[in-house]
Amino acid sequence: MSNSPLSISFFNDSRSVLPPLHPDFHLRDLQNTNWEEEGGDFDPDEFEFSIDPMWQEIENPKFKQGSVVSINLDLDPQSFEVPNLTAKGWCGRVETGITDGDSNFFVISLDSKTIDKLPEKYLKEIVEVADGDNPFLFEIPEEALKAVPPRDTETEALNRQRLAYHSYFWGNIKKDAQAKRMFRILTRDYNDDDLGNWLYHFQHEVKYPIPAEVEGLLMDEIAPGTKVQILGIEGIDSKEKSGLIGSVQKGRAIRSYPLRELMPLDEDDPIQTPLGDYRYWADFSLV
Repeated sequence: MSNSPLSISFFNDSRSVLPPLHPDFHLRDLQNTNWEEEGGDFDPDEFEFSIDPMWQEIENPKFKQGSVVSINLDLDPQSFEVPNLTAKGWCGRVETGITDGDSNFFVISLDSKTIDKLPEKYLKEIVEVADGDNPFLFEIPEEALKAVPPRDTETEALNRQRLAYHSYFWGNIKKDAQAKRMFRILTRDYNDDDLGNWLYHFQHEVKYPIPAEVEGLLMDEIAPGTKVQILGIEGIDSKEKSGLIGSVQKGRAIRSYPLRELMPLDEDDPIQTPLGDYRYWADFSLV
């Protein structure tokens, strides 16, 4: 699974706090549920939904993780683009269940059949609203759900989510050259995550060396502004979540360095375009 919040294969199962879900189904701000434990200043007036009381994972949920459920009530997604849309009949797999002791809610991940039937305007809307989070996760009250047989596999659902996500997040893939490139790269292999598809791109489709400049936002091992040459890609730094690691030449020295710390000298140069595209993705994904 990808460590990138931008990869649809990543459902935040390694996080202690759930991501913000689409606001139409928000009943509270999940992202900040445990803010008191993290310390720091917090202004509850900045958030639309209450975070009190503390919500906990359901110990013995009615719907187990991975089970398939259907929405059996006319829930209103409150879409600006498709105002008459109803969520009744949507199906998805349970990611987790949460409760305040009185009310139970389940976070579901939409299946491929549901996504196939969603209006294009609505798909575009939720992808843009998500701003990098998974737009196919929804928080639903327990009483609005019923168990149903699966209509696809988890892999099929994941692949359909990835296709829909990358179709809209990066821009108009029919008119914007960069959006079209990003779509092609990130959907090359639906069974791989974003970083895996970037790795293939840089190892099989990119020409070297790539002129670059050290930006040094997170690392200061090479002074910001230093001109370097990217000679190739070594792999993915999964432990530190730094993304792709390149072999970078500075003078006579060659060292390993994250591509996210490098900038193209000329984004209009076709040789440097892959670095600019990757940096665009990394700015949203490697956080």
